[in-house]
Amino acid sequence: MKKLFLSLLLLAFAVSSSAQVSGLRPHKHFSAGTGGLLPQPTLQVFTTGTAATYTTGTAAGTRAVRIELEMVGGGGGGAGSGTAPGAGGAGTSSSFSTFTAQNGTGGSTVTGGGGGTGTGCLVNLNGQAGANTANVNNSAGGSGGGSRFGAGGQGGAPSNNGNPPAANTGGGGGGGGQAATASEGSGGGAGAYCFQVITSPAASYTYTVGAAGAGGTLGTGGFAGGAGAAGLIIVREFYY
Repeated sequence: MKKLFLSLLLLAFAVSSSAQVSGLRPHKHFSAGTGGLLPQPTLQVFTTGTAATYTTGTAAGTRAVRIELEMVGGGGGGAGSGTAPGAGGAGTSSSFSTFTAQNGTGGSTVTGGGGGTGTGCLVNLNGQAGANTANVNNSAGGSGGGSRFGAGGQGGAPSNNGNPPAANTGGGGGGGGQAATASEGSGGGAGAYCFQVITSPAASYTYTVGAAGAGGTLGTGGFAGGAGAAGLIIVREFYY
């Protein structure tokens, strides 16, 4: 009698457990149709590219349902120092589809380059302007403006070239330092930052990674400015 009772109890427990398991809703990372896990998000980083084609990814025959986009424009170069030095060159803007992160401009003799302006994205952050200089002897160059991805290049110490920022941060280059002959160079401006969410992505998009602005040439008795940093595009794809 006791054995029969235990057998019936175990059978009831098995039936109850089966019903509970079969009634569970699948976890959001589980594909009931394929019996496997859904694809995890992907991340791609682009450091170069002009009018290039981005192809939206697919997994198990299904196109990504959402794209999260981050980008920064190219930074401007720092100006050179000395007599009649060259101004820093402007960077170029980064773009993805219709979204744009504008570039920073180059520094001049005493006026720092302007930071890029962010427009049209969910989050827009302007790039920092380059530092101005005072046009005096024995002075360091102005520092480049910083971006969302890092600081600008440091201005050159007296009698030294300006410094570039870290690669692909969109930061501005530092101006050339000066010793006996005025003037020192100002810093270049940084590129703007853009964050955007794209729902129901298209099959492909055109993108451009902003180029860096060149450093200004040295004048008589002076030193060269540092180049800006190129921009960057980061694309994350989600499949559920």
